Amino acid sequence: MDVAELVNLNKDLYPGINSRSKLLDGTRIQLADPAVADLDADCSRKDTPRTVAARTRLPLDDLLAINAARFSGGLEADSPPRAAGWWPCRLHSAHLGPFSL
Repeated sequence: MDVAELVNLNKDLYPGINSRSKLLDGTRIQLADPAVADLDADCSRKDTPRTVAARTRLPLDDLLAINAARFSGGLEADSPPRAAGWWPCRLHSAHLGPFSL
């Protein structure tokens, strides 16, 4: 990961952070943008929720529940991907939080 990107991801957590800042043991930092950290980065145009669940080993019912609020028209196991507007699927119910060093 580029240092500038790491600094940018953590500037809200640590005002004044820069590329020369020293991080103490136990400091929590963001390694991914929380807005997209829990999206399926490997989703293809042909994937359905069923194929995403199988590939990620996430129970299908959980995947559908996690994504239910995002899609007002509903999301079903074999919903076509882009036509239904669900792509890419969210894989976690909450954003990934900061990681500790």
